[in-house]
Amino acid sequence: MAIERNSVSSEHSTNRRPMSFTELYLGHVSIDDFRRNPRGELGTRTATLHKDGIKKLRENWIYRA
Repeated sequence: MAIERNSVSSEHSTNRRPMSFTELYLGHVSIDDFRRNPRGELGTRTATLHKDGIKKLRENWIYRA
């Protein structure tokens, strides 16, 4: 998982600062680390880590600015 800092998307691309990463994580998560989200309006499911899954992932940080 990567967390990035980005300029406001309404700025013209030539005026934006380059994207920069502020956090980078690499860890092993399993199916049990995800929430069971119902289907959305468009009929698609989303995969989202639950609170403990995010905590587990963030324990394995590689880079923090």
